[in-house]
Amino acid sequence: MELKDSRKEILVSGLAKGTEFTAAVVVFIFLGYFLGSLHSETGGVIGMLLGALVGFALGLYLLVKGAGQDDKPSI
Repeated sequence: MELKDSRKEILVSGLAKGTEFTAAVVVFIFLGYFLGSLHSETGGVIGMLLGALVGFALGLYLLVKGAGQDDKPSI
């Protein structure tokens, strides 16, 4: 069973936004761990938690920003 073109576009758009959100969280977790572990082992854990929070916030911002762009009609 084939999906209609509009459903395919919606599916691809959703997958792209989900991947972008996940990438933001993962990158900031690793960045926070790296920067924190330069200071100490406990700093690595704290950096990882802070990185997860910053990545989540950035990913959510990008997700909301991208969702607003889909509502605009294309000419």
